[in-house]
This record gives sequence, structure tokens and C-alpha cells, in this order.
Amino acid sequence: MRIVGREVGGDPATDIGYYGIRRADAPEGAGDRGKSIVIWMRDESGAWKIHADGYSAVAGPEEAP
Repeated sequence: MRIVGREVGGDPATDIGYYGIRRADAPEGAGDRGKSIVIWMRDESGAWKIHADGYSAVAGPEEAP
């Protein structure tokens, strides 16, 4: 996953990025590519925990650097 935007200014914090995934035995260029968002919140101890996330595929490799 490549994070292209991060905002941290208290709670919540967000990461926006792109992902690429394929099986180890799949040919080059096979697999899925897409965009993602992760929302982080602090727990009672102050540690960051994933609160929510979302992923969606994009049409072609030029859209997911």
C-alpha cells in the first residue's frame, strides 16, 4: 500500500492511498489495484487503532500509482 495523504490533528486521523495485490504465483500484471482510506482513533491508552477502512478497485494501472 502506498499512502499519498495523511492527516493527523487529533482524533480522528486519516490515511488515503493506493493498493496493489496479487497471489505470489500469479503472472505480472494480474491481481487487483485500487484506492483506500483508513480512519484511525486513539484508544483509552492513547494507542492508535483502526476505527474504519474502505477499499475500492480502480479501472486501470494508470489510475493507481
